[in-house]
Amino acid sequence: MSRIARRLLPALLLCQLFAAAAADGPPAVEAGPGSWHGRIGNLWLRLPGRETASSALQPPTLAHGRRLAQVRWSFSLPPAAPVQAWLCHPSRCLELKQPRGSSGVLAGLDAGQPLQLRFRLAAGAEPLQVRQIELIAEYR
Repeated sequence: MSRIARRLLPALLLCQLFAAAAADGPPAVEAGPGSWHGRIGNLWLRLPGRETASSALQPPTLAHGRRLAQVRWSFSLPPAAPVQAWLCHPSRCLELKQPRGSSGVLAGLDAGQPLQLRFRLAAGAEPLQVRQIELIAEYR
């Protein structure tokens, strides 16, 4: 990377952050060439046996017309929480076996579409909160 590009990169990232904040839905921030990062506030799971969906994470404009390559997710649950989780694209959902991981299962899908996390609390379980929900989507 040239010296000029290194000097301009922080200003470019800041502009992208402001542009993402003005968009609908939670802000998605360009995390580097071909990727974006999104965060969702804490999410309460109150009704056992019923699916609870996060708000949709909207990709930045640069992702439109591109294809997903890999997604990484992270969220926090109480130990041994009886919860099922999925990462969903409008075309397909990926079941998440762990609260932190990465996958290429959604590779090839339209990167310009929103992504969403969905959770289901097991029947008979007490309400709980999913915290620190984060997602990184890489695209080509």
